[in-house]
Parts: sequence; C-alpha cells; structure tokens
Amino acid sequence: MSESLDPQLGEYTPDFDPPSKEFVERVTALGRAYFQPEFYGMENVSKDRPAMYVTNHSVLGALDGTLWAAQLYIEKDIFMRSLVDNLHYMMPGWRDLAPKLGFVRGTRENCEAMMQHGEHIMVYPGGGRETCKRKGEKYTLTWKKRTGFARMAIDNGYDI
Repeated sequence: MSESLDPQLGEYTPDFDPPSKEFVERVTALGRAYFQPEFYGMENVSKDRPAMYVTNHSVLGALDGTLWAAQLYIEKDIFMRSLVDNLHYMMPGWRDLAPKLGFVRGTRENCEAMMQHGEHIMVYPGGGRETCKRKGEKYTLTWKKRTGFARMAIDNGYDI
C-alpha cells in the first residue's frame, strides 16, 4: 500500500451513471435470500427529498449497507452515494471498482458538493475503528467527536 494515492480517484463528480437495477439485484440476490432482511419505514423515504443515511459500521457493515442501498434503489429508485475512507482507494482492484459503485472520498468538500447536487448520501461516522470493536463495545457507537456530518446536513437542509 505504499503506492501514491491518485488525488482525483474518489472525488465527487455529478455525472455518475449508476449500475442497472438488474445488476444490483443479481449481485445482492444471495445476501437477500440468505439473510431475508426486512426494511421498515420505506414509505417515509422519497427520491424527491434527498437525505443522509447515517449508520453504524460493523464487520458486516458492508453487507448491511449493501442490502439497504440495494433495497432503496430497487424499490424507490434511489441510488445512494457512499462517503468512504481513503483506504478504499489504496487497495488494488477495489480502488478501481469503488468509484463505479458510487463511492466518494469522505471529505467535507465532497459531501458539500453531493448535497448541492441533491444526492442521497450514506455515511458511517465510526469508520474503520467502529468496524473493529473491542470486547464490551457491542452495539455501541464509536463516533468520538465526528459530528461534521450532522452540521452539514443541518446547513444543507438534509434529513438524517
């Protein structure tokens, strides 16, 4: 991971073209069939009212987030853009796939730009640290003082 990071990789661009719903249904079919997730409150979500979806990161957070994002896309035609850690752009192979999945570097500038363009946004404020919880931290949030996402949502009129 000593390769230098391309400064443009993972930056927000409003001309993103999401994968087809059929593709999303295919790649999430096994997870949906195995876990049979249930989604409550979908009637409260609107494509016309961009929102920020804030979630707890866990070891299975990628799976939870993927199934939730897939359901929003399939049922409501909402393709969430995810704010992610720089680590996503340091892994060979994954760094090329991440932008195609709509991932964007988790910076204030990218978040602001996405909000200005009316994107639906997913964020995991606990990041990598929250993924690796210690003994006794089950079901706890490890966001420390990471509240910038809330301030940005308020400033831009976004629901959380």
